Amino acid sequence: MNYTTIGNNIRKQRGKSKLTQSTLASMLGTDKAAISRMEHGKRITLENLSTLSEALNCSLVELLDGDFFVTLCGAYQSAPDNIKKAICDLLEIDYE
Repeated sequence: MNYTTIGNNIRKQRGKSKLTQSTLASMLGTDKAAISRMEHGKRITLENLSTLSEALNCSLVELLDGDFFVTLCGAYQSAPDNIKKAICDLLEIDYE
């Protein structure tokens, strides 16, 4: 997973939402420095990404990088149904 790409995607989505780092930080109950670290690809967790996607009104897919999806698709193929459903929920897509 390329954290620099994810950080750039966070910055891009924040720009689309016309939010400053300070405003986004306030929405998330954190500080501007934490947002800056994430936008520089540091200290990014799945929980952070989920919260960010909600605050930025974008999907988790828009924040992640392509390499992540190649890995995820490979894991999805052999995963049991409950894991497949969890992955679909995470990506906000229908499980079929």
